[in-house]
Amino acid sequence: MLIFVSLRTIHFFLNLLLRLLCRYLCDYIYYSSMTISQNNCAFIHVPPLNRPYTARQLAESIRVAILAMLSQIDDDHTDSVNADA
Repeated sequence: MLIFVSLRTIHFFLNLLLRLLCRYLCDYIYYSSMTISQNNCAFIHVPPLNRPYTARQLAESIRVAILAMLSQIDDDHTDSVNADA
């Protein structure tokens, strides 16, 4: 028995498989990092360029996220230094 499948159907399933694999990989990286250091772990998921954000928008968003994380580290460090005094 021959089964004919349209290219559109194949494309749909390949895209679905790719999204599932990407999600698995992202989750694996994040959870693996959490097992190494629960207190010092961050994961920033970056979507593909121009879908929907430009490179400039992505770069600015990542910069803001990293600065916020660094600020938290500084706050935690300051709190622990003050607690030791």
